[in-house]
Amino acid sequence: MRKFTAKEQCLLKELIKTDFKETNVINFITKSVLTARGIHYNHEEKSIKLLFKKEDSNAVYEILETIFLINYLEKNDLIVLHSNYKSDFKKNQNFISNDITQEEINQNTNIYCYQKIPTNIYDLIVKYTFSYFFISEELKDLIKNNFETIDEVRHEKELLEAKKQTRLSQLSFILAIIALIISIWTSI
Repeated sequence: MRKFTAKEQCLLKELIKTDFKETNVINFITKSVLTARGIHYNHEEKSIKLLFKKEDSNAVYEILETIFLINYLEKNDLIVLHSNYKSDFKKNQNFISNDITQEEINQNTNIYCYQKIPTNIYDLIVKYTFSYFFISEELKDLIKNNFETIDEVRHEKELLEAKKQTRLSQLSFILAIIALIISIWTSI
């Protein structure tokens, strides 16, 4: 398993706090990274456009990083997705955001810009719109152990034990030398 970045660790901690019965994957993404940002769907072209404020230089990276993180977690069985294609998502729905409306965008065209993403990200976004998630115990343990794997925790314990044994050996060696010096001195 790879190391998670600080941003990913924050997202994973938020993921653990999510109410899984009510929140699907796209709702989690929306609440996590789509504040003052949005995603426009183009169902005919099967592409998306990311919407963000012009001065928001990290928007595209943070949105895609979150999508790729969810994809990584799923592929490595750290979360399990289960889908409900009878969800209330409508094919004519073409925009999601945590706090921006289409009307606001139309009124403030000088503030917002788009980045078209004509790749399979569209398929992931649509999949996540219909998918709910279940977090594995392995991921819960990883977060509980401050993002150290069970092997890393075990290794740290072994290192601590080895250091303790080394100190005891050093102390025993020093005591043996002292005993040898005392015995030589008393025999003289």
